[in-house]
Amino acid sequence: MAGLKVFSPAAQSISLLSRRGVPKTFFARIDTDGLLPDAMRLRGSAGNRLFAVGYFSGGSNVTARMIAGTFVTAVMGPDDEPVAFSVTVTPNKRLIIRKVKKGKRVLTTYPRKTHSGLIEATATGDSTRTDRVR
Repeated sequence: MAGLKVFSPAAQSISLLSRRGVPKTFFARIDTDGLLPDAMRLRGSAGNRLFAVGYFSGGSNVTARMIAGTFVTAVMGPDDEPVAFSVTVTPNKRLIIRKVKKGKRVLTTYPRKTHSGLIEATATGDSTRTDRVR
């Protein structure tokens, strides 16, 4: 997100691959390089029964506020540092691990399950200014 400029409505995308049901974390940042200072309202998709999703900013767990769309950054000017946050996606191993019996051996398999979420940043001063990542 960059200040009060006009943005493409198409969502940017990022893909993560978890091996053996290990949680994956990615980092994002919200920046403003527009002419006017503005704060950003952030909204993030919730998890589901297969994947828990957690959002963290400045050492705080902001998951509930992100999901509710009520997490608002401080006002940022063009020269201010970006606001960074992290997103952790945790597979529910109990539901995604499958035990397969092969003769006398029991093999653990991890079926291919995916979670697709959306993170959206909207300028508080003008709600038509938004940016997204899926």
